[in-house]
Amino acid sequence: MLIEAGCSVQFTGDRSLILRLVTIGESDPYNDWVWITGYVLGSKGLATAKRELYVMRAGLVVQRSTAPAMGQPRRSSGRAPASGISRQPSRASRVPTAGPLPSSSSSA
Repeated sequence: MLIEAGCSVQFTGDRSLILRLVTIGESDPYNDWVWITGYVLGSKGLATAKRELYVMRAGLVVQRSTAPAMGQPRRSSGRAPASGISRQPSRASRVPTAGPLPSSSSSA
């Protein structure tokens, strides 16, 4: 979301910011202001600070994000992994497939 003068006079000019929205609170029915929570995005699209803002709902501008969504893989740099580090788990660290569980017999 683009937060600028339409949201509040405190976000005019160079004080505007881009916010990755997390939550929207209930609107104040009398004047249409709302509490929003999110992360301020820096010039590279990475979160720099968590903020809670009280803004005019009518001034909020939805902006398409250029940062990858959470859970999406980032593009590889094309470099080989550092020596001795494998991207694949070794056979010893793999979880075995399901099989019979050992039985525990207790004799009294």
